[in-house]
Amino acid sequence: MAALLVRLRLTLLARSWGRSKGRAAVMVALGLLALGVTVLVGLVVASVRLDDPATGGATVTLVGAGLTLAWLVLPLLVTGMDETLTPSRFALLPVSARALMPGLFLAGLVGLGPLLSLVLAAATVVAWSRTPALTLVAAVGTAVGVATAILAARVATATFAAALSSRRSRDTATIVLALVAMFLGVAVQGVTVFLPRSTTDLAPAVTAALVRLGDALSWTPLGWPWAVAWAVAEGHVGAAVARAAGSVALLAVLGHAWARSLRRSLTSPPATSASGGRVPPTSLADRLFGTGPAGAVAARVLRYLRRDPRHLTSVVSLAVVPVVVGLSAWMSTRTLPAGPGLPLSFVAPLLGLMAAPTVAFDISYDGSSLWTHVSAGVRGRHDRLGRLLAFGALVVPLVALVLLVGLWLSGWRAVLTVTSVTLVAVVGGMGIGSYVGTLWQVPVPPPGESPFSKGTGGGLVSFATAGVTMLATVALCVPVVVLAFARQAALLLPTAAVLSGLALLLGVEVAGRRLDRRWPEVLDAVTYRA
Repeated sequence: MAALLVRLRLTLLARSWGRSKGRAAVMVALGLLALGVTVLVGLVVASVRLDDPATGGATVTLVGAGLTLAWLVLPLLVTGMDETLTPSRFALLPVSARALMPGLFLAGLVGLGPLLSLVLAAATVVAWSRTPALTLVAAVGTAVGVATAILAARVATATFAAALSSRRSRDTATIVLALVAMFLGVAVQGVTVFLPRSTTDLAPAVTAALVRLGDALSWTPLGWPWAVAWAVAEGHVGAAVARAAGSVALLAVLGHAWARSLRRSLTSPPATSASGGRVPPTSLADRLFGTGPAGAVAARVLRYLRRDPRHLTSVVSLAVVPVVVGLSAWMSTRTLPAGPGLPLSFVAPLLGLMAAPTVAFDISYDGSSLWTHVSAGVRGRHDRLGRLLAFGALVVPLVALVLLVGLWLSGWRAVLTVTSVTLVAVVGGMGIGSYVGTLWQVPVPPPGESPFSKGTGGGLVSFATAGVTMLATVALCVPVVVLAFARQAALLLPTAAVLSGLALLLGVEVAGRRLDRRWPEVLDAVTYRA
């Protein structure tokens, strides 16, 4: 059974990559890049075998705890759980949860995330390869740590998906998780405020702080399995036994919880909910954009942005970015001699960079409902223009407000430069995002599905789509920045207007003609298959 499920997982993964050569090339490139970065981190971790046990133990514990936390957080906030072999698909087969568990666990080790985790895990074992006995202890602890991380991720997503059964709770939890993720970076940066200003005292202070943090994590479930070898290396037998016992007990509890979740998936029908309400004959969006094809698309997108938690999270994130960057700029004044003028002035272009991928992903969020455009004969240019109008109605006023506040706080000396770059980043970025959205699409789980699942192979393609869109937007801003450095103030706004117009032409006319040629393929690409 286990070998069969692993082969099935490999077959489905290969077929998902083979649907598009371009998608497969992007996924391979991003996978190799992530693997290269992970190998470099692993080499750094492995090098601590030459250091003292305190520094090495703290490093390994921090890396292991971070790996476990990544397995818990990333599926909830970023990538989603890969449900290629979701247990509900085996409900009609005469197979028990106990028989499925080994195969599903081993199949879960197939993929980029598990590969990167195993690379880091191997580095932690190398870090303790001082004696054969210590190496064996580290290997067992690392195996338990990796298994704990994977099981914890599965149990967490299953628990949250069951808890978030109502639409209101799903909306609230999605927004709260997104806000927590955004402010997490600010919290990490806030730690630097309390570090010494002198570079001479900085390295010892950072090392001491990391050792204290690693020691604290070694007594938590995140660090138990990773810190067993640390206790053995320092001769603390009692601590090693306690951490090992806690690790085994935690693994057993997670295994039992996952088994219960599998049994529910195999024996319980999927929960569905339906709700209805009065639809007004006309709305503000209808009156704002009119009743033409592009206006109808814009009104529908605005309604989706308000009702769909996936879209609502993007809108809330855009509104929170100025606050996050403002706090980061204020903290930088506590650690750096320069003031926050430049970061605050360029928050508005940053919002443009963030809005561009949002436009690119919008057609993917339509899912199978995109058939209404195909069956109604909506032209591609009307689809592209309508989506740009909807996002522009939200993004442009927000960016204008942020631009005025940023210039007011940081001074009006660079008003022409900042305004020109903002114009290209926002308008041009949305045009580029509109075109990129016709190149690649990913199947996104509909609102009724688990909020922590994803389409097969969609994770890397999503990152690639966002990266290409933002890089192209940055490249579009380069001519304006060059003119600003050349002190050609009279050419800034005309150049920005021309570049933005060309990007809009690309995002409406060129992208629209591409959609007209590929509507069936696009519909198939965005259709989510559970």
